[in-house]
Amino acid sequence: MEGKFELWNNIVEGLKAQPAYLLVFGLCSLIILGGGFSLNSEAVQSNTTMFIGVIILMCVVLVIAYLVVCKVESSPQVKRRRETASFSREIKAVYPKQVRTAEEFRDAVTKVLDSDTRYGSISLGLRFKDPAHKMPMLHKIVGDPSELERMANIMASFIDVTIKETKLKFDKVVIPKSGNTLFGVRAAEKTGYPLVGYRGKDFSIADDNALPIQENYFDGILEAGDRVIIIDDITFRGDTVRETVSFLDAAQVKVLAVFVLSAHAEHVAKLRESLDKDYGGVKFFPILEI
Repeated sequence: MEGKFELWNNIVEGLKAQPAYLLVFGLCSLIILGGGFSLNSEAVQSNTTMFIGVIILMCVVLVIAYLVVCKVESSPQVKRRRETASFSREIKAVYPKQVRTAEEFRDAVTKVLDSDTRYGSISLGLRFKDPAHKMPMLHKIVGDPSELERMANIMASFIDVTIKETKLKFDKVVIPKSGNTLFGVRAAEKTGYPLVGYRGKDFSIADDNALPIQENYFDGILEAGDRVIIIDDITFRGDTVRETVSFLDAAQVKVLAVFVLSAHAEHVAKLRESLDKDYGGVKFFPILEI
């Protein structure tokens, strides 16, 4: 029963996120409802042609409604909710109210990391710094498929909550390859949006820059005018984030937001200000600040 309810809830959320499909589905529902009432009327029952016509119309509309549901069910919004359902249940187990904002999500994640033993390694990886690099030791556990899956669920859930709160609308997800590529790819897949990889300023395809920036420095299909978000695992001073945003800006791509698992608290305010002022209002969303 819980699985069916969850599926229907996902479809409802998908319809709400796509007004055109919601309108079509609503019209289909009204036509089917009206057809059902009309079949009980004496005028329709006494006219065989009209009776058959109403049934055919209802069947056609029912098929259209089914196709709309199938389309919505395979949409990025529903895919993201389905992929992150397990982590959402874990949040509900330790958080007293429904998570609606990014700030509430951060608080909930802290409680999950503190209370759920399955997240012990991730908690250590995100919070405790490697003395040699002054950064969390996340890279030492990312090779474990189960740990990678949990980290990706955390990020995809965070993006889902933030999108609802901020009404963020984007086309693609960009990951910097100088970051934790395993994590970035898995988290990006869970969003359901097309993935683009930033190669890095020293790893262009053509040395002479004969290719457009979109092709020379990025893997995947990237076009001028695209609206994107960036996903990374950890940022210290924000050099990788700024470089990625800078190259996307040069490629005439609009960066809307940057999402990271963990950021160095000392540099968060400065990085957030820099992204906002230097690149036209890019938002910065770290889950944890260490």
